[in-house]
Amino acid sequence: VFTTQLLSTGQARLKEEKSRVAFQGGVPPELVSLARNEEKLRMVESKYPGKDLQNGKIHGYCALEKLQNEDALTIYYDGALERSRLAEHRMVQVIEKYKKQIVENNLRQAGLDVKLLEPFATNSVNTAAPIRMGSMILGLLLPLMLVVTLMLGALYPAIDLTAGEKERGTLETILTV
Repeated sequence: VFTTQLLSTGQARLKEEKSRVAFQGGVPPELVSLARNEEKLRMVESKYPGKDLQNGKIHGYCALEKLQNEDALTIYYDGALERSRLAEHRMVQVIEKYKKQIVENNLRQAGLDVKLLEPFATNSVNTAAPIRMGSMILGLLLPLMLVVTLMLGALYPAIDLTAGEKERGTLETILTV
């Protein structure tokens, strides 16, 4: 239970932390402006973002590249680090917001309604009763508590066996057999 609380506290603190990101190579200024206005991102100037990513100075960076005769925004991040994966997720959200703005502007210029993109809204409603939600949480925690209890329950007899053998003077006999 303690480790679960420790992990969840660490995750919450990590989600509150700003991701340090950089942009490289002709990224549209509108996208950079959107990223600057995003509260969970902190823009960092970087001459060598690849090295800065490896050294941990930044959590990720975005670069404009040509892929198959087409411009592509590529996000670089270190998948082995949680902070870097979180920065990648946040940058993807900003890029999606930017793409949506471009499409909406193109539709308006063409004289079309923006609602063509989203013909209906989507909502989610949790219909589970509070008692069932409590059962679900208990079902997640009970196996963890059982494992911890078993491990702690086996720890005392193991210590007692070793210390008991030494106190009775039979440890040397057991080791010689």
